[in-house]
Amino acid sequence: ALGLYAKGIEVARERGYQKLVGRISSQNVAVMNAGSNSATVKGYMRSVEPIFKEKGITASYECDESITAFADESQIVTVLQNYISNACSHASGDKIIKVFVTAIGEKYRLNVFNSGSRVNEKDADSIFTSFYRADKAHSRAEGRFGLGLSIVRSIADNHSTDCGFINSDNGVTFWFDLPKCAE
Repeated sequence: ALGLYAKGIEVARERGYQKLVGRISSQNVAVMNAGSNSATVKGYMRSVEPIFKEKGITASYECDESITAFADESQIVTVLQNYISNACSHASGDKIIKVFVTAIGEKYRLNVFNSGSRVNEKDADSIFTSFYRADKAHSRAEGRFGLGLSIVRSIADNHSTDCGFINSDNGVTFWFDLPKCAE
């Protein structure tokens, strides 16, 4: 594991993930090796099953057990908490939430899809800004303050990576990129 750790730091430096290398060097970040990425997401998904059941949401999770990425595990759980909390609030129609991971070049993309309403294009540039709430009445009724997505943006900055969303015909997918570890 130490060899993987050292190789990972080397690859992160080569790819320009300087903020993340600094965090790794100060031992705040672990190499999320094969299985632990999946276990982190699976564990969180299990912990929120009662919420899915209470809200009548059908949730699923799909991830290759062999992926290896650099990430601060607690921060990735925070990303999941924020994305899934939003998905639970906005899921409608079939009330589906899907969490899945895809490989894109030198990174993995953690995706959270929810069926229902899409992000309005007029809100697209603002939703990752602190205290911004696209649906103010909906947010106020749930005691939400518009901080979740700005926290996700900060975590993406901490990982020298990016986050965003993609509208589709039947809902929206919020995504968060994770730097791949050396293969």
